[in-house]
Amino acid sequence: MKKRIVSVMAFLVIHFFLFAQTDDHFIWVIEPKFEVAEAFIEDLSRIKLNGKWGFVNKNGETVVSPLYDSVANFSDGLAAFLWQNGKWGFVDKTGKNVIYPQFDYVGAFSEGSAAALKGNAWGMIDKKGNFIGEPMIDNSGDLQTMLAVSQVEKPQAKMSASLADKFDLDYVGRYFYSLAAASKDGGWGFVDQNGTVVIDLKYEEVGDFSNQVARVMLHKQWGYIDMEGNLIIPAQFDKANDFNDEIAFVLVDQKWGLIRKTIATEDDAKNKTNKTNKKEK
Repeated sequence: MKKRIVSVMAFLVIHFFLFAQTDDHFIWVIEPKFEVAEAFIEDLSRIKLNGKWGFVNKNGETVVSPLYDSVANFSDGLAAFLWQNGKWGFVDKTGKNVIYPQFDYVGAFSEGSAAALKGNAWGMIDKKGNFIGEPMIDNSGDLQTMLAVSQVEKPQAKMSASLADKFDLDYVGRYFYSLAAASKDGGWGFVDQNGTVVIDLKYEEVGDFSNQVARVMLHKQWGYIDMEGNLIIPAQFDKANDFNDEIAFVLVDQKWGLIRKTIATEDDAKNKTNKTNKKEK
């Protein structure tokens, strides 16, 4: 009985710390609950909840209920979904199934049409699910490449070997807001365009600056810093994504949630810095 009480108290303390004490740093748009949450494409994010896929918008509202075995990102206003019958159809941004799940493979819509395979006949379909012209028979067996459901991936930052050598660093990434991620002897931070270290190489890992903040890993937890190197959101997440329009997905206890950076974040960091400086004087 005592062990159970201790466990419950520990859970309440952690929950209070995460969801009640962070208002001066960020607010939760969606508390952690998703198994998967991905980057926003056409202002909607693919999410997985209880083994099913759907979409949420940047306000944290569910616009396509998680009902599907799989979904592709939105393209040209429609997203492909895999239904229980093993067939693909399409849903719009209101959550309405506009094309009945009837295809074996589909591609993404572009300029009003998409590739689709039905049985051994394939061709281009319109936004009502009708083939444009007569479908064709394909015997090549190589339909997967052309008809694979689209996935949009963020380009990976590439190392600039010339800059790394020039600045006597192990790694220099791409520049965002005139700052680039850099590494030396296992430590990560940021350098300016002259190669001067402006944010100490003290982190275990960093992301690129986005919305004027960057992800940083400290003691195996992720937080966020501003462009002056202030830790504006303390390192407390198991994983964290880049901010996009002031919001970012973060992972807590194997569940993804959505946070919004508040204006108070920067002000709070500056106030703490000023207070520290006054104490040192």
